[in-house]
Amino acid sequence: MRKITLFLCAMMVSSVLVAQSESNPKLLWSSTDYSWNTGNRSRAMVFYDGKLYLPDNNLANSAVHVIDAATGIEDDEATIVNEDFQSFGIAVDNAGHLLLPKNTGGLAPWILSKVDIASGEVTTLNNGTPISGYRTDYIAILGDIENTEEPAYAIGASTNNPQIQAWEFLSGDLTETAPFVWVRPTTAVAADIKWIDDTQALLTQQSRSPVIMTVDFTNPSEFIAEYEEINITGTTIGGGAYFELEDTPYIVIPFGSSAQYGAVGIFDISDIENPVEIGEPTEAIGSTANGAAHLGIEAIKVDDENVIIYVWSPNNGAAAYEFTTPTGEVGIKGFAPQAGIRVKRTAEGIEIPLNAVSTVELYTVSGMLIDKAVVNGNYTRELTPGMYIVRVNGQAVKVVK
Repeated sequence: MRKITLFLCAMMVSSVLVAQSESNPKLLWSSTDYSWNTGNRSRAMVFYDGKLYLPDNNLANSAVHVIDAATGIEDDEATIVNEDFQSFGIAVDNAGHLLLPKNTGGLAPWILSKVDIASGEVTTLNNGTPISGYRTDYIAILGDIENTEEPAYAIGASTNNPQIQAWEFLSGDLTETAPFVWVRPTTAVAADIKWIDDTQALLTQQSRSPVIMTVDFTNPSEFIAEYEEINITGTTIGGGAYFELEDTPYIVIPFGSSAQYGAVGIFDISDIENPVEIGEPTEAIGSTANGAAHLGIEAIKVDDENVIIYVWSPNNGAAAYEFTTPTGEVGIKGFAPQAGIRVKRTAEGIEIPLNAVSTVELYTVSGMLIDKAVVNGNYTRELTPGMYIVRVNGQAVKVVK
């Protein structure tokens, strides 16, 4: 994860405005047609093979519901009912198994169920033996839970204590090296956890900034090698997802005044201490009569420039958005583009159309001058991915390549 310190010169600090022909993210569909979505019982979601899978924590009637990710229409016949799905978490491994914890509260052991998506068959892992440790509400799986040669790793987070635990599985059973435990540095309500890759995981929290954890499974006693807080405040709602487009890292989290009703914001986290919000938060999903504590969010990459974001709002409904790598003109918020700085992102870097002889300065966000030129016409520059400050005749704008 790249870490850069923002150059805090008042002349340079500015917001980014992306001018595009249509909204970004673009709403693809929105639906509230889920009669069982009540009581704030369903707070997470996972995507697999064109379907969205949502747990409904409803005691003996607990279930996993299935929604077509292309349309938002629920497949009622695909619902899987099982009383062992009594938790908010759900994950999918790379072999297409759904994994759901059964949380029995407090310090009591919990069980992990595996669902074979193709057949709907439910199996209790670890030979049915409960797993010791703290309550587990949310879970993420790395690898194939039934692999006989390479271990799979489950990370669990709880809403009622600061423990983040990880367990190693081989052939569906716990190994002797588990569990690993990490105590979060600040007290907050955990709200979903997701693997980013085989070394990093994203932990979202209620009323706290998201955290990226770097994991070292070769050191069971302290498996968190380091963590970084993403400096985003302004929401008390949990849930989130991470994705990358054109080597730029983003997260999507509940954000804005309608966050508890399904509104989300997208942030460029190239500079993890100074994230850049891209566009405006999305709209609420359904009514605003019944808010939620946590949202279910999935971000599925289509190609290097596009990602589909799915949002599940407890008590309301679901929506899908298409997000595209920001392109076009970038200027200072509040400035009419034709009167202010216009920066066009290109495949190689940036291009600034100029109508008169102008002085252009290009800085890193740490304040290092990269280029200074007097230009009559367009200014072009090749750039590596990152965040920069451009000044044209003394006016500044922040640019993310």
